[in-house]
Formats: sequence, C-alpha cells, structure tokens
Amino acid sequence: MTAFQKLVEMPLTARGHSYGPAAVAQRLLPVDVDADSDRVNGVAHFALGAMMGAVHGLVFRAGMRG
Repeated sequence: MTAFQKLVEMPLTARGHSYGPAAVAQRLLPVDVDADSDRVNGVAHFALGAMMGAVHGLVFRAGMRG
C-alpha cells in the first residue's frame, strides 16, 4: 500500500483496507492474524513490496527491460 492510497485514494473512495497480504502471511507463517490484524497486515504489505523491489532490481541488473 502506498502513502497515496492510504492518505488520498482510500478516504476519497471510502474503500477499506486490503487484508490479502495478511491472509498470505497467515498461510505461510505461524502468525495469528486475528490477534493483531492491522500490524500483521502492515508488515506483510511492507515485506511483499520489499521482495517485489528486490526482484525488480535483479531483473534490471540482468539486463531485462520493459
């Protein structure tokens, strides 16, 4: 989730939070999402974004573009 989504788009459209990354984390890791869903969701969103950024960097480094 980007800052724009959190601060601008979600309030304007009245869209709720996406708990998809938290659900994935609950399936893959021994975490209880129901106990603290907002924290797990934030960490899962950050981790997925970081992993996607790392893969993007590796792809760029390998010379693949577009």
